[in-house]
Amino acid sequence: MNASSAEDVMVTVNYDGNWGGSASGEFGYRELSGNGKQTINLGKISGVLTVSTWTKEGTGPMSLKINRGDETLGEQSNSYPSATVTITV
Repeated sequence: MNASSAEDVMVTVNYDGNWGGSASGEFGYRELSGNGKQTINLGKISGVLTVSTWTKEGTGPMSLKINRGDETLGEQSNSYPSATVTITV
């Protein structure tokens, strides 16, 4: 896998357990999944981006953050286990 560059869009999900989700936009559709806090590199994408995450495992907080380099493009933290962010990148 290539090293990330400052132009890559990164999605960080933080949930205490297994989670799933999706990223969609002009680049297409990508399924997301993980456990705990994980960062996923979506690469150099542009246009509208919607990221949704969720779990069926339980309750508790979930947070979602989208970055490009040091810039935060969007974020959401909820007391329930789902999150959705729509931005233009």
